[in-house]
Amino acid sequence: GVFDAGVVKEIYDKMSGSGFALNRIMTLEYSQFLEKYLWPHFPAEGAAEPATLPHVLSLIIMVNEKFREQVNAWQAFETRAEVFPAFFAAVVAAQESEDASVREKGMIVKFLVNCFQSLENAMVRGVCLQQVALPLWLHISRARLELEIRQAPQLEKKWKSMVKKQKKDGAASTPLFLPTLLSSFFSHLASIPASGKVEMETRKYLERVLEFLIDLIAQLPTRRFFLAMLLDRQLVVRARLAPLAGRPEGRLFTQLLDLLAFYQDFEINEHTGQPLSRDEVLARHYGKIQLLQRHAFALFPDELREFALSNIGAVEGRENLQACLSKLSKPQLKALLSKVHLIPAEEDCSDEQSGIWEDHKLLLEVGTVMHQARTSQLDAINALPVYPNENLLWDENVVPSVSFSGLDVLALPKLNLQYLTFHDYLLRNFNLFRLESTYEIRQDVQDAALRLRPRIQTHSGNTIFTGWSRSCIPLENFEVVEVAKPNLGETRPAHVLGEATFSLQGIRDQKLLKEWEQFREHDILFLLTLRAKFKQGENPPNREGKSKEDYCLSYIRGCEVQGMLDVDGRIYNPLDREGKGLPKGPERTVRVKLDPAQYALDAADKAAGGDEGYRT
Repeated sequence: GVFDAGVVKEIYDKMSGSGFALNRIMTLEYSQFLEKYLWPHFPAEGAAEPATLPHVLSLIIMVNEKFREQVNAWQAFETRAEVFPAFFAAVVAAQESEDASVREKGMIVKFLVNCFQSLENAMVRGVCLQQVALPLWLHISRARLELEIRQAPQLEKKWKSMVKKQKKDGAASTPLFLPTLLSSFFSHLASIPASGKVEMETRKYLERVLEFLIDLIAQLPTRRFFLAMLLDRQLVVRARLAPLAGRPEGRLFTQLLDLLAFYQDFEINEHTGQPLSRDEVLARHYGKIQLLQRHAFALFPDELREFALSNIGAVEGRENLQACLSKLSKPQLKALLSKVHLIPAEEDCSDEQSGIWEDHKLLLEVGTVMHQARTSQLDAINALPVYPNENLLWDENVVPSVSFSGLDVLALPKLNLQYLTFHDYLLRNFNLFRLESTYEIRQDVQDAALRLRPRIQTHSGNTIFTGWSRSCIPLENFEVVEVAKPNLGETRPAHVLGEATFSLQGIRDQKLLKEWEQFREHDILFLLTLRAKFKQGENPPNREGKSKEDYCLSYIRGCEVQGMLDVDGRIYNPLDREGKGLPKGPERTVRVKLDPAQYALDAADKAAGGDEGYRT
């Protein structure tokens, strides 16, 4: 049929008026709005009438919906693959357009996320990789460019020939959207105040941009040249100092920033694709600090003499480094950081850029973050608690509930066809498997907590259980009986043992009684502290619990059974004929191994003034 841009605008206005209601978008998708109407009539490059903004945005919404439904989105575009570059150029123009709202810009970034997650498709790959190629370095500072070429000298010849060609041809190269996207990110981030209302759409847009940046640096073809731009803008440091990062609404934003920082410092050589060994990572770190020390001694021998002459181990800690750098005034710190190529030199800065580097706190943070000692990935994994705690269990950003629609961003690693290294592949799978088991544990804990029905006893004010759960039993007593010294080179205890005492009185079901009496070595138990919020006779509101407070849960700690204790307080062994057997009364005591990593975190929390969960 005949194409009418007015019809597309009318449909788009209705979608927009309904707040982009999912049922409307799904109806359009089922009626093949993209395949039968939008794409066949999209104008090719150089057409008399260019595509309108509603036309481009309608296509974007349909592609995003296909991805949400997990169906092939690119099949329809392959009927006119030659027009796809023109469409992608129109998307880039829409992203930079003043007419697009924050919500629409968020949809465009979501479309870009989907494009860069589909690099296996030749049509998509052709336009995407042009955006993250060597010309991207035309938009970074001269100081950063010198540093990058020094690290990858094989690119110098290629860089010079590209610059020469650009001067000869003029500005006829592909327009790049990433510099503008980063500027847009910073301007929207600056619009959020330290207190007061946060626009939800602005926050969602910032989270979506972070998701896109994580995807770019988590794949080698897109990471290679883009990482230099990310480091040049000091995005992670600047975003962490922004007001949003310190607000409760910015929790997901902060988690995404942590993921971005993790991939920014990933142990890999961007240009060869080779993973870096622990020694190579250390050599790179030591090289940075030695360079800083040399320049510090040359520029400020009076203020930083002690820092410049100290060994690296004495100054690489965050607090020591910050104390040394804070001795310098703002102009001195700027001079030192520009010498080590961390910020642009004064003469290379535009008026807008020079304003950024006038913040003394930012300069101090940049100098500290880029030179402080980092925990290796392996040490970070070893320091993770084995069992989930109460904060991780109800963190919807990493352990979403069943009702997750696919419309929001999650602070999770993605599984795709490309990974940075084999270690990266294993690490992403490990994290996802860990969170999947956390989700299953959460379901069991929720079920048990609801069945127990904790209530406040009227006369004593203590928590009592007015319900019953087959999988739970109240503890009479719990105490930590042994905390072993840490192994050489470690900070956490070698092992932590605890003893839990409970009573079997009142259990009439013989099968259940046997289950509670016959814990075997290596069985996994969870210790829960429940504090009731409602008095006896009161009922909580009938709604789905979204937090640990909704289930009256204060603490949850996992542990591994070492064995039941016999009459003499030794591990009971049913095969030992000379053993004295289990105690005669209803009381039983089980010895458990607590998680040393979690215990170390709890001890640090207690030292900082927190509660001690093990006494509750």
